[in-house]
Amino acid sequence: MKDTLYPANYDIDIAGLCNLRCKFCSEGKRINVQPQRFMSLEEFKKVTSSFLPFAKKISLTSWSEPFLNKDIFKIIDYIKECSEEISVAVSTNGNRFSAEDARNLVKLSPDYLVISISGITNDIYRRYHVGGDLNKVLKTLEYITSAKEYYKSAKPFIEIVYLMFPFNYILLGQLKRFLLKKIGPDRFKQINYIRLNYGYFCGSDLTLEQLLKTYGKNLKIYKYPYYLKKDCNRAYNNPAIRADGTLFPCCAITYNPKYAFGNLKSDSFDKIWNSKDYQRFRKSFDEGTNSLCENCTWYFPTHKIKLDRFLIHRIKGKLWLLRKHPFFHRKG
Repeated sequence: MKDTLYPANYDIDIAGLCNLRCKFCSEGKRINVQPQRFMSLEEFKKVTSSFLPFAKKISLTSWSEPFLNKDIFKIIDYIKECSEEISVAVSTNGNRFSAEDARNLVKLSPDYLVISISGITNDIYRRYHVGGDLNKVLKTLEYITSAKEYYKSAKPFIEIVYLMFPFNYILLGQLKRFLLKKIGPDRFKQINYIRLNYGYFCGSDLTLEQLLKTYGKNLKIYKYPYYLKKDCNRAYNNPAIRADGTLFPCCAITYNPKYAFGNLKSDSFDKIWNSKDYQRFRKSFDEGTNSLCENCTWYFPTHKIKLDRFLIHRIKGKLWLLRKHPFFHRKG
C-alpha cells in the first residue's frame, strides 16, 4: 500500500568529511566510513527533486562539516529559490570561515546556523574538538554577527551549542559571560540562543562493545544510558541523505549499506519511501521489533576523579549528570 504521508524534515550531508577529529564523534574517529566527497549543486538538485516540493525543513548537516563544500552557498540559494516556505538549517564547527563566507551566508538568509563548542579555553576546547581552534570559532562568530548587523538581517538565527563532558563542565551563565567578553555586547546581541548539551558517544547503531573499542576500552560510561526509541519519530519524519545520495532512516546511523534504503541519484524518493523494505522498517518500528532502533542508545562518558587540573570539572560534571538522572531512563 502506497504511503503518501511523506516526511517534512531532511538531513542532507553535502560534504562527506570533516576538518576536525572530535573525540566522541564517529566521523572524527573515522568509523563513519562514507565516501569522502562533496555533493555538487547539480547532484543536490537531482537528489532533492522528488521531495523538495513537500519538504518543510532542510538541514545541511550530518556529522560532516558542510562549509568545506564550496557549493554550499549555491545550494542554499537554490533551496530558497525553490520555496521560501522551506526552513534551511546549517551546522558548523566554525573552524573554516572567512568574513566573505559570513557575508555570503547572511545575504542568503538561511533560517538557522548552529555552532558547536566544547570549552572556553583552547586547552579544554581541544580535548574534544581535536584539531580545532577556539579562537577561529570566536572569529567566525564575529564575522557572522557583524554581517547580520551590517545587513540588518534577523537571519540566520544563531544557536550556540556547548557540548558538555565531565572534563569541561561550566554553568550556562559562565558561557554567556565568556561570549559577551570575547565578541562584545553588540555582536553578542546577534546570538539568538545559547544552550548546554551533554556530550555522548556517536554511532547509535553500534553495540556498546564496538563503541568502547572505538573510543577506548578503559573509558568509563554512565551506568544509565539514554534509549532514544521512546522519544523518536525520525523513522517517519527525518531521513538522512549522505553526500553520495544514499538514503538512511535517520542521521544517528553510521554509514553502513545494510541500513540504507536506496540512492536518490537513481531512484525517486517516492519509490524508495514506498519500497517493501522501507515499509517493513516503519512497521517494525511501530511494533517495536526493529533491532536497529531498539538498540539506538546514547552512552555518556564519565571520568575518574583524580588529582589534576581538571578535578573541579570532573566533580561538577558528575554532579550535573547525576542531577539529570531522571532524564536518562532504563530500556522499557
